[in-house]
Amino acid sequence: RIDDTASVASTGDFGGVNLSTYALLSNLYVAWRSFEASPVFGGGLGSHQVNHHRYIGTLTGLDDFADTLDQNAEDGNSLLVRTLSEQGLVGIGLLLLFMVRYARADNAADQTILTGILVYFVAKLIREGHYFTPEFFFMVGIYYMLGSKRFRSGADLAIRKDD
Repeated sequence: RIDDTASVASTGDFGGVNLSTYALLSNLYVAWRSFEASPVFGGGLGSHQVNHHRYIGTLTGLDDFADTLDQNAEDGNSLLVRTLSEQGLVGIGLLLLFMVRYARADNAADQTILTGILVYFVAKLIREGHYFTPEFFFMVGIYYMLGSKRFRSGADLAIRKDD
């Protein structure tokens, strides 16, 4: 895979490479072209698939992938690639801000959970491009609650003696 990736990176020709290399590099190419067209705000949610159909034909050596040409066109093969394509620098910035802002907890047990969720986020950014998987909402909620000052302060968990 490394040899195929290096070959495509140096020649720009996808002929004879494996499907994984094709999926990653073709979606990177589409995202980059989309980013060039609209770097600040991106093309909008759902635009990666439209841009995939717009730009994929400009690549060379795609004869081997006639049956799988649209593989990962909807999800970009990576959440980071898709976010760059659809939301531009603003989306990437907000994503990184969220990850950094809520990455700390007051105690070791919560910090361990936050670190595990952060590893999940990084893996998702690299390899999976869907925004709306069921576990993603769960992980975002837990990450926010454990990392936010409001939750850590215990103010919302306090039970009044009057009640």
